[in-house]
Amino acid sequence: MVNTIPGTIPYPPAVSGTWTAQPVVNTLAAKISVDGNKVVLESECTFNFTGVDSGGNPVTGSETVTLSASPTVLTDNSNDILRLGDIAVGTYGNTINIIAGQTKLRTA
Repeated sequence: MVNTIPGTIPYPPAVSGTWTAQPVVNTLAAKISVDGNKVVLESECTFNFTGVDSGGNPVTGSETVTLSASPTVLTDNSNDILRLGDIAVGTYGNTINIIAGQTKLRTA
């Protein structure tokens, strides 16, 4: 399962505000699936910021965080597969990670 965690570092020149995660976009495997669901090769999430600067003026911004798989033995068309524990953290603390696998792969 892909998980997102909004960051806590304000987007400059803001002094306060909040980050909001947009829907995650997954790149799926062409051939490998588990329980009928294609495995994920890469995940990307855009986080939007809304806040204020020291003068109370509105500040908006965004950051896109991409989670790419580390090298794996099992690949899909030479593409590595995301695994439990893979994580990417953006400049402002926005995080995307894998917190649970689906089901163990089984052989017939």
